[in-house]
Amino acid sequence: MADKNQPPAPAVECDDPSNDLFAQDYIAKHLGISDRTLRDVLRKLDLDHRFDTLTKIRITYLSHLRELAAGRGGEEQYNVARERARESRVKADLCELDLHERLGALVLVNDIEPLLEDWILSGQQKITQSLDKLFVELEDTYGIDFDEQYKQDTTRSTLASISGFASEFKWDDEEGIEEMDT
Repeated sequence: MADKNQPPAPAVECDDPSNDLFAQDYIAKHLGISDRTLRDVLRKLDLDHRFDTLTKIRITYLSHLRELAAGRGGEEQYNVARERARESRVKADLCELDLHERLGALVLVNDIEPLLEDWILSGQQKITQSLDKLFVELEDTYGIDFDEQYKQDTTRSTLASISGFASEFKWDDEEGIEEMDT
């Protein structure tokens, strides 16, 4: 039995006793593929229907198909390797989450959400109170009279810019929060 870790054998050299050469359409029908696919296959396998016999083309093509089916050739090999790596990352991430859950280091969204909402509302109130106090001090110190609509617009725009702050972060699936837009 062949060792699975050994590299695949090169395309089989074939001595075709008939030495017959065929047209591309005949070879394509013989292999059960389209003319276009045959042209691509011949180019990929470095074969030429004008010089290589039907038997050599068939054997080389079948060897190529076996390599692809075994996951050792072409783009499929890259896709399989990429998916295996992705699966490994997902398993590692799940194991890490499981570990953190066992350690009690994870916080459920339902538990933290009310606390965050209270914190946000408290922050909004503090900002509103601070801006009101600032306007009163400016009016008292410099005798500037601010329009009530201006005060409201300033407070609203300040709160809006703070509330949009989180959307300025870029999220990277691998690294988490990465950088801010400027």
